[in-house]
Amino acid sequence: MKCNILIVLMLFLSIGNVMALDTLGTFQVDNTVNLIQGCDNSTYSNITRILYPDSTFALNTEVAMDGSGDNYNYTFSNTDMIGDYLVFGHCDEDGIDTDWVYDFAITHTGDKVSLSNSIIVIVFLLLAGLFLVLSFSFSKEHWLLKTFFNFCAVGMGILAINSAKIIASESANLGKMGTVGLTVMVIAFALFFVYMFVYAFIETINAMKEKRGVRWNFD
Repeated sequence: MKCNILIVLMLFLSIGNVMALDTLGTFQVDNTVNLIQGCDNSTYSNITRILYPDSTFALNTEVAMDGSGDNYNYTFSNTDMIGDYLVFGHCDEDGIDTDWVYDFAITHTGDKVSLSNSIIVIVFLLLAGLFLVLSFSFSKEHWLLKTFFNFCAVGMGILAINSAKIIASESANLGKMGTVGLTVMVIAFALFFVYMFVYAFIETINAMKEKRGVRWNFD
């Protein structure tokens, strides 16, 4: 029991010597990131290591940050991997050696997705489903309306996939999945276009047959 209490006290003491974990923000892939750190009454601030999203080292040697008063910065350019990076360092804040750590995110667009982005995707998918149901509600005689709603369904699907691809930009694997999905939807849209063109051509010829009494056989 005494041993457990001692371990808990040691954890609290170690946490108290580390500045709170913070986040620097979200940046675009392959762009430089200005790593900053504020240390009151400090004579130095050094970065000890930087971790890639896959937990490998982007930097594993201690480097000094450039200082201006109590503010320090370091230009980091190895941002070719999508995900969250961790930056570790220390400074002598108020004369006490203090560890600090924070993270920053790298995405394809440089933007962090929010709940509203997910809602937009859901709305597009619901509209796609609605248009698809409406297309099946029309008979063959109303082929123009049927095909129109098919177009609308595929169009909403493309918008949904494209929006989902933006969300998936925070992950390299999800980004590839979004690209594949968008390609599939574009191919489906092209097939619907060909279908509508051929169907419209046949219906136009049939209308001309009935009007002029020309006996052509398309069966």
